[in-house]
Amino acid sequence: MPAIDFTEIPQANAAGGQQDTFELFARDFLEDYGFLIEQTPGRGSDGGRDLLVIERRSGVAAETLFRWLVSCKHYAHSGKAVGVDDELNIGDRVTAAKADGFLGFYSTLPSAGLITRLNELNAQFAHTIFDRSKIEAEILKTSHASVLLKRFFPKSHAKWIGESLSKPELLIKHRTLACKHCGKDLLDPTLTKMAMVAWWQATEADASGKKSVKNFYWCCKGACDYALKAQFKNSSHIDLWEELHSFTIPTLYIRSITSFISYINDGHVLDEAAINNLMEFVTVTFHSVSRGLTDEERAIVELHKEVGMA
Repeated sequence: MPAIDFTEIPQANAAGGQQDTFELFARDFLEDYGFLIEQTPGRGSDGGRDLLVIERRSGVAAETLFRWLVSCKHYAHSGKAVGVDDELNIGDRVTAAKADGFLGFYSTLPSAGLITRLNELNAQFAHTIFDRSKIEAEILKTSHASVLLKRFFPKSHAKWIGESLSKPELLIKHRTLACKHCGKDLLDPTLTKMAMVAWWQATEADASGKKSVKNFYWCCKGACDYALKAQFKNSSHIDLWEELHSFTIPTLYIRSITSFISYINDGHVLDEAAINNLMEFVTVTFHSVSRGLTDEERAIVELHKEVGMA
């Protein structure tokens, strides 16, 4: 599915002062691509040219300048291809502009007829086409992608950024966070808010003044929690717990993990089972939080701030 929605740019024949936006986008794109802008877009009769750009070509003995006549066609709103009738007298226009080649900059695709026509003119001058697919591919791989997208395609930019953050490329195999009693994957959105994280702390300090922590686990609330509590029925430890959902919100995840670090730094000693489970938990849940916040999660974070929890 395309990442850029070209219909975010107003139609070229629309009123309101935005009809030149696609040509301005072409100018900025081509400049970032490496062309020198010789003639910028302007309203009125332009002799069949929207832009003139210069390409520097380095040779063995010298550098040459290659002038391109740029024709911008923004048909994304109708979805129609750019046809022969849309690009009349291409040869005459290239000659009049004293250009060396023709560059089509289109928000859709060139028609088969137009491609045939351009190929027939190869003996007279060079040609190249930047269609919607090539424009998108080039813009998303450049360092300027975020700037151009945000300026001309704000909705596509927001979506692109969100998807980039929500799908991290990690050298860690994704695993489920299975309930320690029933085995259900607690990272399933339908289960996360009904799950918890628990650990057991000694009620009294040892000879060195430290309180030990036995185990650290995650489970469903209710029956699974009660079943796991049974193993500590006669121990001298008390259970502490927190909502699992808090660990799946990026901001609260950081708060919770740093709290555990501070907890350990205060002198609490985790046994081997607790340490192993804690490391597994941090690794697995990271896949859920290495992204941006949703609107719902932003509201939850703000609520935590109000009550002094974040």
